[in-house]
Amino acid sequence: MKTLIFLALLVTSINIRAQVDSLTLSLEYMEQADQIYRQQKEAIEIAKELYIQAATLDTSNVKANWMAGKLYLETINKDRAVEYLLRVKRQKPSYRFDIDYQIGRAHHYGLDFDTAIEYYKRYEKKILSNPRYRGRDRTPPKRVKRRLLECENGKDIITRPARYSIEALNENINSPWPDYAPVLNKKGDVMIFTSRRQEGNTSADVDKDNFYFEDVFISRKTNGEWGPAENIGEPINTRYHDSNIALSADGNRLYVYKDEGRGDIYYSDYDGTTWSKPKFLTNRINSSAYSENSATETSTSDVLFYTSNRPGGEGGIDIYMCIKDKKGNWYKSKSLGPVINT
Repeated sequence: MKTLIFLALLVTSINIRAQVDSLTLSLEYMEQADQIYRQQKEAIEIAKELYIQAATLDTSNVKANWMAGKLYLETINKDRAVEYLLRVKRQKPSYRFDIDYQIGRAHHYGLDFDTAIEYYKRYEKKILSNPRYRGRDRTPPKRVKRRLLECENGKDIITRPARYSIEALNENINSPWPDYAPVLNKKGDVMIFTSRRQEGNTSADVDKDNFYFEDVFISRKTNGEWGPAENIGEPINTRYHDSNIALSADGNRLYVYKDEGRGDIYYSDYDGTTWSKPKFLTNRINSSAYSENSATETSTSDVLFYTSNRPGGEGGIDIYMCIKDKKGNWYKSKSLGPVINT
């Protein structure tokens, strides 16, 4: 009997010690995550993983669970936010005024539209009954109505699935590092994309988020196969971030983004051998006080569609178009208006 009592006390002691160690470690992860999130917004994935670890070690840590869910919604695998946000609601429903809305978003991203609608309507009822509330954690009713409409559309769309398949391109294009923003010429035999890979990068340094700086890469298709991607080189790539935006139909003009002003569009021309030094597109398109960071050109190269967060639009980032005059000069930009922009 004494032996059994001793063993029971020993197990209890070990469990208590393990719990204390878990709580201590959870707090350490929280401190690291808070510091990274405050000082290095670019390292959001690292902060997210630390918050997840903290929330896993101490499921009662409301802040850790909120931040894990919040950062899931701001990055990839957004539907995984559900687990953490539900913990927040169960333990402290007053922690966020719009907690039901955020849970709805997580279900929405997971295509669980009916559950998302349920949470959106809960939040809609709450905000309509608190019309004077103006806290930073308030989501306006207009946005909730938009989400409800998206869910109804989503329910309709998934009942009519299209036949398609998605296949990863081979290792000649993809690397273990982020590869994105592919653009092709009209023939489909030239692909230019942005990569943060180590191999072939212009810079040996990494940025604050511990990924290598963006560089532009190019691959050409021969006999139906993409050749090994190569760094497009200078003068397009520099020691810092360089990314492509669009490619003309003939493949001879590449539009790139540069962090000049608040972010502007530049272009580089290919003469069959080399790419020219990127040039400022035009102040008819670029606005020095605002950001223009994506574009696409028509096959005839006389119209350019681009995005900007300049004032005068419908709100946030809007799509604009600019056309050329008879001499081939860009001369007039205009918003696509409320039919397209929201």
